[in-house]
Amino acid sequence: MNRQKKERTGLKAFSAMILSIMQKEKSIEYTKVADIIMGMTEGTGDDKNVKRRVYDALNVMCAVNLIKKDKKMAYITDNQMCSCEEEVERRLASLGQAIVSAPKLRERVEEKRRILEETVRRKDLLLRLIKRNSEREIEEKEKLHLPFILISTKKKSRIDCETNDRRSYFKFIFTSPYKIYEDVHILKQIFGDASVRSEVKEHHKGISQSQKENVEAPKKWNPPHEMDRATPGSPLGSSYIFTEDDDWLNLYNFLN
Repeated sequence: MNRQKKERTGLKAFSAMILSIMQKEKSIEYTKVADIIMGMTEGTGDDKNVKRRVYDALNVMCAVNLIKKDKKMAYITDNQMCSCEEEVERRLASLGQAIVSAPKLRERVEEKRRILEETVRRKDLLLRLIKRNSEREIEEKEKLHLPFILISTKKKSRIDCETNDRRSYFKFIFTSPYKIYEDVHILKQIFGDASVRSEVKEHHKGISQSQKENVEAPKKWNPPHEMDRATPGSPLGSSYIFTEDDDWLNLYNFLN
């Protein structure tokens, strides 16, 4: 029963009814198209939904160039083409594939939005840092230039660093566990960024009480969302690679 109802009120069914009307009328007000189809589907008890679906079908048919709309009027584009059922179904199917991909596109847009928000937040941090530093007199030797990363490990750990002539590639090799501190997180900590506080809460949610007791208290400047890199302990058992394509290096290009 539900399947039969879907077949009567689906996009394909409405499109077929609209084409049947358009082939006879050639041009017609699209509100009248909706009224005619509502009369054809009498007894469904859902006139508002039927009317909305008719308008959706009209928009879809415009998108695949089966009909065109001008103000309140709807016109058939090619009566001979529209009489070919295979061509009509092919065009509707092609649009259906695009509609299926719409959720993926929305996900990509949402991801781009998050990236943009983070970039704007980082830009704000850098501008605040510039303003803060302009109000202070600091000797050149005491300055720490951006971009930078801080890497901490045990005092007795052996650290090997490999790079190329352009210094666009760095490979660090450790013999002990180490931690990476990104400059942007340190800036967030300095300026009390709200996202850092939320990161702290989320970070501690996943830590049990026994784990908390065994974790050494961090120093005040340490960013809460640091990256832990545990190693098996062999002389060449741990490494971390940075390249010029890494986010921490490209953050500042938009200010140049």
